Amino acid sequence: MLAQESPTITDWLQGIGTILAAPIAAIAVLLTVRTLRSEIRLRRDAEATAARLVLPDVTTISMSRGRPTAITWTVNNHGTAPIFDVRARIRAGERHVDSDLALSVVTQHAEQEIVLPEQGGMPGHLNLDGLSIEVTFTDAAGLVWQRRDRRIPERIVQVHDGRESAWWLLLVAAGCGAVAIVLSLVALLAG
Repeated sequence: MLAQESPTITDWLQGIGTILAAPIAAIAVLLTVRTLRSEIRLRRDAEATAARLVLPDVTTISMSRGRPTAITWTVNNHGTAPIFDVRARIRAGERHVDSDLALSVVTQHAEQEIVLPEQGGMPGHLNLDGLSIEVTFTDAAGLVWQRRDRRIPERIVQVHDGRESAWWLLLVAAGCGAVAIVLSLVALLAG
């Protein structure tokens, strides 16, 4: 009778296997999350390829009576696909002016002049080195990008990008693993 009530070697091996399954499953979840993040990084890098080929520049400053009256800016698209809805913001220190209208389609090169307001536009001592340009555009895939001077373009994400879901997945997996361990121990010790 006593031999039938105590756990057999098979019961012990099954319990140990169940207990070990939870950490192994947790490791598998961690590796999956790591692989997913790597794939997301690679995809984002591929998406940014076209955006890196768009180069904005401030080309001329028109002056009248010692005051800047207009700034001409260009955007060069060295990619094979067109870009859309190109807007520019020219900065001189804390002050800035925006392009009045967007360039709807740019296949290779486009130029636009921004007429400066009479009052509060830009300081009178402007030179090209003191100006910075920031362009916002949509690539052929419909992704919106922002690029300031020759810096790395940044994607403007307007919807949830799923970063938080990986953490929730990890927490749920860890919680399930902990519950499995506790239930295995209870079953092993109660049997």
